[in-house]
Amino acid sequence: MSINAFPVHSMFNAKTVNYIEEAIAEHQTSVAIQLWEDLGNWHSGLRKKAHSFVAQCYQWDPKNRHEQNIKIARCLLGNGGLFLKNGVGDEGHANNLAHLALAGLIVDFFYSGSTSVSPLFPEVFSLEVPRVAMAIATTALKVVLNKIVSGVGKVNFRVPTYSPIYVEILRLMSKCDTSPIHQAKT
Repeated sequence: MSINAFPVHSMFNAKTVNYIEEAIAEHQTSVAIQLWEDLGNWHSGLRKKAHSFVAQCYQWDPKNRHEQNIKIARCLLGNGGLFLKNGVGDEGHANNLAHLALAGLIVDFFYSGSTSVSPLFPEVFSLEVPRVAMAIATTALKVVLNKIVSGVGKVNFRVPTYSPIYVEILRLMSKCDTSPIHQAKT
């Protein structure tokens, strides 16, 4: 099984348990034990961290007017995924998947926070950010922005709702692999 099958594989929970048991047996690290004990709250922790990065990294209404912030969130979600872009490169092309909110969430959640899984799987995380991590973090940011736009107190971070978004993000990443402009940026 590929690690990229994470949110769409029907046996994910069983495989996760196997991965964590292997990591605990192999590494005996406190991070592995903590992740095992906190597996039920993993997605909640990701959503909370995403909420923090959304609040910190996007330009919100200075007067914090709810209706203005909804418009801003809609704009971030629209415009070709503005919430993931960070300006343009030297040749005038968008810097996709480069927003500080995305980078911060990935580093904090997957590499340095209490939920970090990078020490457990150095062969996966040491050379580059895995696509699955990028897609999961992107999806979590979208969950938070959807919550702002919807105006409801809670947007559920559930597989049936968000796996199509996750799959679409992976598809777009693959599409970028075929573009010389995007290949040069990665």
